[in-house]
Formats: sequence, structure tokens, C-alpha cells
Amino acid sequence: MTSGTSNLNTGGDIVRMPKRVSHGRKSRYTVSDLPLPRGGGHVQLWKRAFLPSLLTWAGAQEDPFGVNGELYDVVTDIWLHTFPGITLGESDVTNLVKVVSGRPNGANLF
Repeated sequence: MTSGTSNLNTGGDIVRMPKRVSHGRKSRYTVSDLPLPRGGGHVQLWKRAFLPSLLTWAGAQEDPFGVNGELYDVVTDIWLHTFPGITLGESDVTNLVKVVSGRPNGANLF
């Protein structure tokens, strides 16, 4: 056996899985995709004010699983209340919806 190699025989064929092809979409959006300035406690404010406000709103809905049509306006309103000094552009709102929904296409809040 030479350094850096192994002659392990598993007794079967090696199956190589194809690599996932990226089509320019992120598979998961996170808080780092939001237009939050570094520092200043913005991430803590996200966790302690924005998310609880969103969950309170969703919990008060008759059908919290059917709120997707309202999500764009609701998250924008909560953002403006929580972060009044941070203006959202159109792509920022799209990313915000994707972050709160946990889906790359922004579908399904929960």
C-alpha cells in the first residue's frame, strides 16, 4: 500500500452518483440573504421581534396554511415596523418571503 491510497475491496461495483446541477437557484435561503447591515443587533431584532410578530399573525389566521397569498404584504408591513430605517427593494422582499417560508420559490410558510 502506498501513501495516500487504499486497496479496499468492497466486493461490489462502485456506483457514482451524478453531481447536482445548479440552475442558478439557491436551495435554502437564510438570514444572511436579508438586507441587514452588519452589527447593530439586527439579527437579534430579527429573532426577537420580526419572527415572533410573523408567527403571532400566522397563528391568528383562520387557516394559517393558506396564507401564502397574503405573505408578501404581511412580511413587508412587519419589516417596516421592525426595521423602519432599512428600505426593502423588490428583490429584498422576494428574498424575505423566501427566508420566512424556508423554500427557494417562496411557497409554503410552514
